[in-house]
Amino acid sequence: MMGLAYLVEKHLPGGDMYDPISLVKEFRRTINRELDFSREGRTIDRFAANFADDECVRIPAVFWDYTGRTVLTLEYLAGIKISCLNDLEEAGMDLKVLAHNGADNFLKQVLSMACSMRTLIPEIFMSYLIMLSASSTSAWSVDSMMI
Repeated sequence: MMGLAYLVEKHLPGGDMYDPISLVKEFRRTINRELDFSREGRTIDRFAANFADDECVRIPAVFWDYTGRTVLTLEYLAGIKISCLNDLEEAGMDLKVLAHNGADNFLKQVLSMACSMRTLIPEIFMSYLIMLSASSTSAWSVDSMMI
């Protein structure tokens, strides 16, 4: 990509106006940050600390001995996918309570924790729901590895 950016900047009329070389450098920096799984693990730990006192949220633990820049190893959390409404109801989950808890926690992140949308999207919208116990307690779990 850098070669193409160089050609555009040096040989196309007006190509330097968009500064393609700097764009490619920024793209490279951003991609390298996104692919650093140890950074993702630190984000997960921060979420876990922020929700430590919330009984409705369960965030998988990061196994740091098995996590590095290229590998993220998380605790397995059994659960029911949020889009499987029938399965949730069959498991005794109250969908209104789940929706209320999800909205509360979303707003807590946005208003109290000042999380960016980049952080929110995978952890909230790609989440699993789990039951903490056999009671009617409902909870949702953040699974940042889900794509």
